[in-house]
Amino acid sequence: MIKKEDKPEFIRQIMELFEDFLDEYGIKIPQKEGVDDYDPDTPANLCGKAYDDLAEHLQTFFRSWGVIKDERPQIEYFFTLSLNGFKCNGTISVKAEDPDEAYRKAQNLAETELYISFPSLDIPYDVEPVEEEGYPLYSIISELLPFSTEQKVVSTSDKADADALFEKACRDNSAVKLTVQTSSKASPAILKKWSL
Repeated sequence: MIKKEDKPEFIRQIMELFEDFLDEYGIKIPQKEGVDDYDPDTPANLCGKAYDDLAEHLQTFFRSWGVIKDERPQIEYFFTLSLNGFKCNGTISVKAEDPDEAYRKAQNLAETELYISFPSLDIPYDVEPVEEEGYPLYSIISELLPFSTEQKVVSTSDKADADALFEKACRDNSAVKLTVQTSSKASPAILKKWSL
């Protein structure tokens, strides 16, 4: 597995392999209008958004194969289970990087547990995410002074607002955390943090 500190260099070297390959065959990717440094007369093999998109796809690919460690935060999601079209009491809790992965994990968990409990029965089932008003809840937790125990918490259910509030809090405070809670039962997960 590639070490965390080596990941940027690892991805950069792979991107250079792609660029060299494209150069060797004279392949140029036209630049898109509206992108910084746009020049329609100077196509490049990989730059700007094309470079960033390919680098992100490579990171996703290498994470899925365990070549690089997945450092995205694990967020707790809750699901309700239905058997034969009837909702069961209780919930299923899974931790995942995003809602799609959480749904897959909840489906797999339900399937596995049903097979273990009733190996000879084929029971139709489904899982649905628990949705509550005001969730997901993003909280920006700020400390004004270094080593202070006094905190200021601002919450919103809008991700874009949360990101903007986080950036503003980083300018005005000594330490800031952005957390998310997907439902009232879910434990908060730290999405990002910053400190002086």
